[in-house]
Amino acid sequence: MKEVIERNQPGLKLAITEYNFGNGFGVTAGLAQAEALAIFGKEGVDLATRFGNFQADTPIEYAFKLYLDYDGQGSKISGSSVRTDSSRYLSLPLRRSLSFYLAEPPLGGPFLTTGFLMAISACLK
Repeated sequence: MKEVIERNQPGLKLAITEYNFGNGFGVTAGLAQAEALAIFGKEGVDLATRFGNFQADTPIEYAFKLYLDYDGQGSKISGSSVRTDSSRYLSLPLRRSLSFYLAEPPLGGPFLTTGFLMAISACLK
């Protein structure tokens, strides 16, 4: 998407607006939110707005905390997205079920990664 924007309207920002993964009480809503935030970072989304409010202590809140306060002391995942490739190490069904995102902090420090398993049945076969 960024390439299309740069080719047709250089300098235009990319926003994903009014998305929603449900009421936030289900674990799948939290996982979808967490991976969406990782994808937004990887793809360089400039602004993303979730439609609606969410309550404290729900999977949606935990998804945001994963990136904005992962240690309970205000530490954030930020920096540049780093490409990862696990195709040499995982079988095809498992590769299609796993997603990893890696961030390199801007001022040094440890790399931070998030991983998502989409279909546990792929691991059990």
